[in-house]
Amino acid sequence: MPVLKHTHTYGRWKTRGGEMHFKCLDPQCTHFAPRSLVIGKESKCSKCENIVIFDWKQAERAKTLCLECQNTKEARELKARKSATEDLMSIAFGQTKETLEDLEKENPLA
Repeated sequence: MPVLKHTHTYGRWKTRGGEMHFKCLDPQCTHFAPRSLVIGKESKCSKCENIVIFDWKQAERAKTLCLECQNTKEARELKARKSATEDLMSIAFGQTKETLEDLEKENPLA
């Protein structure tokens, strides 16, 4: 059966000899490759299907995960920075329930 033309979602797979290979988790796809060939390739996140560049950190995992779906220190910091940025943007552009005028009434700078 031929390999499907799509972005693969890699999962770890060990051969009988103990070598580390990665195969596509799509049931209709027959693609598999050794670890050295998938480093630097595009892969889909197994949870949210975002596109991820497969690196050595991804090779340590059983399934490919994007930074937003991981629960690492780096991922938590990224999520905190994103939420802080979204809060600042919503305040700056008045997209919150409270407008800047309401905030000024509550906290006057007198």
